Amino acid sequence: MIEGRILLFGNDPKIAQGLKKTLEKKAFTLYQVKGKTGVKEKVLEFEPELIILNFISLPEDNFKICEQLKQDKSFRNIPVVIISNISRKKELIKALEIGADDYLARPIDFDIFLARLRAILRRISYREEPEEILRCKDIVINLTTRTLLVKEKPVKLTPKEFALLYTLMKKRGRALERRYLMKSVWDEKYLGDPRTINKHIETLRKKLGPGASRHIKTVEKVGYMFRA
Repeated sequence: MIEGRILLFGNDPKIAQGLKKTLEKKAFTLYQVKGKTGVKEKVLEFEPELIILNFISLPEDNFKICEQLKQDKSFRNIPVVIISNISRKKELIKALEIGADDYLARPIDFDIFLARLRAILRRISYREEPEEILRCKDIVINLTTRTLLVKEKPVKLTPKEFALLYTLMKKRGRALERRYLMKSVWDEKYLGDPRTINKHIETLRKKLGPGASRHIKTVEKVGYMFRA
């Protein structure tokens, strides 16, 4: 069982090696990006449950990237952990003030790190329990009754169409890759062609009608987004 995808931004080979060994033994998947450019694009590509920032040569870059992510509505809910070679109190305070979920100074005890990482992910999972009812203007979707209302009129959806719309609305304002939608709606191990999602989006838009369907936006080279 895969516990989660972890995305590491950093250029310290020792930290990367230690994290990889520790995390993958516990069924996490670790991806590493050594560069500092295109951070948001990489987050969209890998869809991590947690981000680690570990640029040692210029520690200030960790703060800049963290702040950029936390100020963006599409990424602010993804937890961020900063690993630094600076252990001063003011750096810890600064990290927490800009939105980092944890700040660790080297040397790292990887067993303790793993425990703290799991604690963060547990907190996130509690916050992301399914909402029973989602609303956006004329659209109301009810998870408990599995019903959809558009302009107060019921719209019949297939189970997959319902799950697709719920996923998009739940992550509103965030560009979701086709493969992410396939895994979320079909199955975690689904290996089919992610372009299959295009047909379901087309059908869903028709059922929503010309007014409500405008909320589902196509994001070029990425997938789809639900916008209010």
